[in-house]
Amino acid sequence: KLPNTLPPTEHTAICLAILRAVELIPNGANIKISTSSKHIRDTLTTKLETYEDMDWVNHDVEARLLRCLVARLRERSGLTTIQTYTKASNANLRARAKDLAKRALVHPPENSDEALTNLREDMLVHGAKLVKLTQSQIYKILLAQKASSTPTRPSTKTHLELAMAACGERLGYMPSTREIWKSLRSKHIAHKKIRAFLWKVMHNALPCGRIWPNDPHPERALCPTCQVRETPHHILLECPENGQETVWKEARAILDKKGLKLPEIMDLGTVLTCGLPAKRKASPGENRLFTITIAEASWLIWARRCKWIMEDGGEPDKRVSVPEARNTWKKRINSTMTFDLLASNVKKYKTKALDPNIVYDTWTGVVDSEEKLKSSLSIHRNTGVLVGSEIDRGRPPGLPG
Repeated sequence: KLPNTLPPTEHTAICLAILRAVELIPNGANIKISTSSKHIRDTLTTKLETYEDMDWVNHDVEARLLRCLVARLRERSGLTTIQTYTKASNANLRARAKDLAKRALVHPPENSDEALTNLREDMLVHGAKLVKLTQSQIYKILLAQKASSTPTRPSTKTHLELAMAACGERLGYMPSTREIWKSLRSKHIAHKKIRAFLWKVMHNALPCGRIWPNDPHPERALCPTCQVRETPHHILLECPENGQETVWKEARAILDKKGLKLPEIMDLGTVLTCGLPAKRKASPGENRLFTITIAEASWLIWARRCKWIMEDGGEPDKRVSVPEARNTWKKRINSTMTFDLLASNVKKYKTKALDPNIVYDTWTGVVDSEEKLKSSLSIHRNTGVLVGSEIDRGRPPGLPG
């Protein structure tokens, strides 16, 4: 089990397991380590020097654990072999390891990091080699150093706790802060402006709810109808006049068709963790649809609110109506699906093209015609398929409303 000070990820667990095994075996003994992770195998062998030269800045496992593991391996005088295995190989060893893992579940997690500090200093490698780095890598290292010395904002910490709690309730585990930050840059969120929007929500950095120096419109700090200070939570989940109730209702209806459930009362943590899995054992398409739906709905609510406040002056007669919110949402979600269909053209976009199978898995079950979806995917353009049912098409042209 991992100590509370280490992020609960699979690669971290593998590295700690190797470290504990190396500590138990005499330094002069020959050992063979089998792991399912090619990434960890390469980290400790062919890519070790590269990662060390970069001071581990790009690795998904904490640098202090990796430094300790590498130092322990270097202390050994015996032969150490690291290999990977597949599901079809080493069945007996895998069964034994699984049995030992089940026994280990009854033990409490470690409470100290003594094994990560009691090391020979001459075996540790600190810092990065300037001559081996590119300008991009140097920039990443400087950013990592700056981030490590920058204290976390209280509002950011609060939103991170909300995100962890929401994900824990949905998936049954608490994600690490690194996983949450990475999910905000999910590849399923196609637009950079939406990624930036979610990042600002996490930091409580949206331009709302505060009076700026020399602000010509200090009244905009308050919601024009609710007369409370605007916050991301109020805008996205509470205000009855910006169309958020209608948008979330429509988004919930789409996810229901896919068998995905949103909380009865939406919370900001669900919005901030939309890039994480939708549920346990969800298919790639289900996870992708969950991310797209939550991210697009949140962005649409924010965009319509800004139009109402900035362009329309927050006038009551120009607030976002139910039909406007519904129609705007349908247009946006269908535009997103059309973009997926266009981007699945492997001949045109080559390695940057979306996998047609993932696109089909994403939208099947939520469109009005499965046949038209298949036809659209085959020619990589929308042939009339819509997200929703036949009733969503509206009245035929030329007939009275």
